[in-house]
Amino acid sequence: MRRPTRSVAECSAYSCAGYPCANGAAFGRPGHRPWRLPRIAVRLLQAGALLTCCSAAAVGQETYVLKRVFTAGETDRYTTVIKFEQNATEAVLMTTEVTREVKDDGSAVVATTVDSIVLRARGSEMPFPGGSGQVLLSTYDKTGKLIRQETVGGGGSVGQLLNLARPGVFIDKPLKIGETIKDQVTVGPDKTRKADITVTLLALDKKGTNVPVDSLRYKVIAETVVVGPSGDAKNRSEVIVRFGKDNGKLVSAEGTMEGIPLPGGGTAKITYTVARTTDKKQ
Repeated sequence: MRRPTRSVAECSAYSCAGYPCANGAAFGRPGHRPWRLPRIAVRLLQAGALLTCCSAAAVGQETYVLKRVFTAGETDRYTTVIKFEQNATEAVLMTTEVTREVKDDGSAVVATTVDSIVLRARGSEMPFPGGSGQVLLSTYDKTGKLIRQETVGGGGSVGQLLNLARPGVFIDKPLKIGETIKDQVTVGPDKTRKADITVTLLALDKKGTNVPVDSLRYKVIAETVVVGPSGDAKNRSEVIVRFGKDNGKLVSAEGTMEGIPLPGGGTAKITYTVARTTDKKQ
């Protein structure tokens, strides 16, 4: 059977900004320089906000399709916690997302401001240098795909760190509860690497104490191979993510990534959670 020209799922893997203690130096030591993951790891997550650009409209009685509905001025706050397992470091980010503009062609510009970011390790806590006040400007096309992203103000690579906890997949096929789709897509800067993607629509979660709006809950697994200092490394991510049923905004996510190459050799495991903490507009 001939493969469709447009995949039912597009996914990218991982991106990570530098953070202290990667070389074993004491946490918060003055003059300690952060490290950065290989560029291939950054490239693989450049579609990182695609999952947050989808909404759910019912197609038939029990079938749903994701389509992000942008509204100018909509504002949401998120708490993101990222844990780096190899050195027990944790980054905690508080961010505010505002849809600054919805253009006539359906594209939208969303500004994510870092209200605060702290690093925790070995019982200590310190602010991420230059992180607070940084703004990540993201432009999406009318289908919800990320087409451009830039960082304004501040210092460091907070944008890359934030993208790490924004799972990336674009679904263009209606799904029933319990249905799974699988696909293989090209990733990486030269599009020579393959990623195997599995997406399952787990449930429709009704609004309640822990769910601010009716939400679709998905499980997304991505497996690929990335290049590291010691050669190729098998890279895998798994995330449970919720989106608002009516407008597709990210509600929550809980994920794990493993097999991320480290500059000095070996691989890292990362876990993260994202929660929408304040909704001025649902």
